[in-house]
Amino acid sequence: MRFRALDAWRGICASMIALLHFCIQEWPVPCQWCAASLVTSSWLFVDFFFVLSGFVIGHAYGDRLVSAESLRIFALRRFGRLWPLHAATLAAVVAVRVLAPVLTTGAAAALPASGRQSLTSLGLDLVLVRPLGFGIDPAYHLDWNYPSWSIGVELWVCLLFALLCMLVRRRILLHALETFLIAACAALLYAALGVMDATDDYGFLRCLYGFLTGRLLYELFRRCGPPSAALATALETAVVAAVVVFVAWSDRSPWTIGAPLLFAAAIFVFAHESGAISRALVHPFPQRLGELSYSIYMVHVAVYEVMLRLGMPGLRWLGRQLSLGIAPAPWLGVLELVVATTAVLAASSVTYRWIEQPGRRYFNGLASPSTLRSAAR
Repeated sequence: MRFRALDAWRGICASMIALLHFCIQEWPVPCQWCAASLVTSSWLFVDFFFVLSGFVIGHAYGDRLVSAESLRIFALRRFGRLWPLHAATLAAVVAVRVLAPVLTTGAAAALPASGRQSLTSLGLDLVLVRPLGFGIDPAYHLDWNYPSWSIGVELWVCLLFALLCMLVRRRILLHALETFLIAACAALLYAALGVMDATDDYGFLRCLYGFLTGRLLYELFRRCGPPSAALATALETAVVAAVVVFVAWSDRSPWTIGAPLLFAAAIFVFAHESGAISRALVHPFPQRLGELSYSIYMVHVAVYEVMLRLGMPGLRWLGRQLSLGIAPAPWLGVLELVVATTAVLAASSVTYRWIEQPGRRYFNGLASPSTLRSAAR
């Protein structure tokens, strides 16, 4: 079963996070309307991804993680879903930062052995352990492809979830443990930070909170029938309005601790695909956006790095020429946004076809039971 409306939601959330990162870069002409609170608070949509992952994985694997072989299959499939694109985009960001100085100084930048943007931090990023805080100085977190912190914690949370399913076979005990962990993670985040904005520090707790919320949500979803079309449209409209208002209003207040619960309500409503907004979300463009969502999320930083380090001098020159050298053209920020959006979508289409899909197929092949049996022989 495909949750097509939720796929579109994933694409919209990934695009909002990309827009946020565009607007906080050092562009020559800031796009002032991007300063709207909905955009500046779009970091909260990462929690939507965590809840949705728990929901979808609960649907796909919740009743299948019962043995060591099923755990190996699950781990390989999740690794193949996440790591190939992570490695490729990390390499792209490193390449831009190392090679861009060649154009200005004639020499490539050197990576230090330790500290900020070092070989050590690069190695930790590559193997997805940096978000767990191992050996990381909090003063220099998120130095490379910064959205990848969420990929790291999601992989480890998925593995923890699989272990829980194997070790706690009685469903009622498993759900009780999941409920306890949700409450504990929320309480610890509130006590430590007072806000959901955790990455390299408490990002694992943040992901576990959202993931298990989505997992329990799926248990509720599969026991509930779809509402009528009229009621579904009303619920969809209400939940979209609630998400927009909450994200725009909560910013970095303690209210953000409740974000996974609100996103769970949105996922529950749209998973039924019974209302008018859901019907709009299954049209080709929203579906394509959902299809590219992981690539959009992982690729946009590399695209922005290229624009900032290589493309911006040309745009600045164009702005000076069109404004007769007095000041950058007032619409230059909009032009930059159009160029950046086009570049991100184009790059995402390429990485989806040539990295995401082949990587997924390769690891799914490794994870197939027949392949594992052959390897065992």
